[in-house]
Amino acid sequence: RISFSGVSVDTFLITSQNATIVEVVLEEVLVIGVRYEILVSGIADCSGNIMAPATISFGKGRKPNFNEVLISEMMADPDPAIDLPSAEFFELQNMTADLISLDEVQLIVGDDSVFLSSIVLAPLEIVILCPTSAVASYSEFGTTYGLTGWISISNSADYVGLLNSDQLVFDMNYTADWYEKDSDGGISLEMKDTSNPCAEALNWSASVNTNGGTPGRSNSTSTSIP
Repeated sequence: RISFSGVSVDTFLITSQNATIVEVVLEEVLVIGVRYEILVSGIADCSGNIMAPATISFGKGRKPNFNEVLISEMMADPDPAIDLPSAEFFELQNMTADLISLDEVQLIVGDDSVFLSSIVLAPLEIVILCPTSAVASYSEFGTTYGLTGWISISNSADYVGLLNSDQLVFDMNYTADWYEKDSDGGISLEMKDTSNPCAEALNWSASVNTNGGTPGRSNSTSTSIP
């Protein structure tokens, strides 16, 4: 049995001789930004083995508007490492209930930039961006994407932003003072209140997690800053 959440199905077509591929034709055009689900259960092979139920999400992400995707954590100085990989990272957080496509979004650090191609964020999803060489290490902490041509983050101060064509999505000008204490490295910088992303220095501090940071999950410094 294959059922869909949110859409109507016109036809199912077997598209391979061994019946392992099924093409689904929908009756309507998908709404940009909406996440749909395919629910699969009771499917058996020729020997009668029934697969475990599965849920598959799909949809077309929409472009992000201002502050709909945040940089909520960053590691500018990973050495000496504590219990995190010895590599820089950014944490991105989708603040909406929609699918968000980062296909045309640029990550800007200082005067340099790199496109975040082929990344789609699920509603409220948190993901990690890091150099391609560190993807395997950071993947144990959450969904991780590696960027070729990684832009190094200054330890002392830098401009960091997200730009979608000519639409500003997020930006900040951070300095080492935002850590609120001396840091010898290996500790990330966390946003305290994601509902107040424009608070700049008041809204950031060094992670208090014993690992040195919380990539891919809620920040250890989370609090309300009205």
